[in-house]
Order: sequence, then C-alpha cells, then structure tokens
Amino acid sequence: MNQAKPLQQAVLNNRQRTSRAKGKDLQRQRSEKVERSFAHVCETGRARRTWLRGIEKINKRYQIVAAARNLGLLMLKAF
Repeated sequence: MNQAKPLQQAVLNNRQRTSRAKGKDLQRQRSEKVERSFAHVCETGRARRTWLRGIEKINKRYQIVAAARNLGLLMLKAF
C-alpha cells in the first residue's frame, strides 16, 4: 500500500503535464523528431522483425541499424 500512493500521484502528475500547452508542444516535437526516425529505422532498416533470440543480441542489432541511419544522415549533410 505504500507504493500505491506514489504511483497514483505519478499518474496524476503525468496527466496534468500532458494536458498543458507546454506538454502538448513537447509531445508534438517528440513525434516529429524521435518517433518518425524510429519508425524509419524499423521500416527501411528492416528492424521491425528479427530472427535473433535474446534481448542483448536484438539490442546490438538495433543499435547497428540506428547507427547506420545516423551515419547515412551525416553523409548526406557532408556531401
């Protein structure tokens, strides 16, 4: 029961943060920058599905795909 109150308070605080204009603006920016690039890596980088087993191996593969995308963006800017 000791944890119920802090968890409930965290949910209420989060609900208030997301309903404010500043919270909505931050969510909009997050959607444009982070989530779009994540979706691009999943679709174009073929990172949506994998045949690997184990969280560590999957994380390594996803990091390589994300690094390749970032490298591609840097190459586009440079040349």
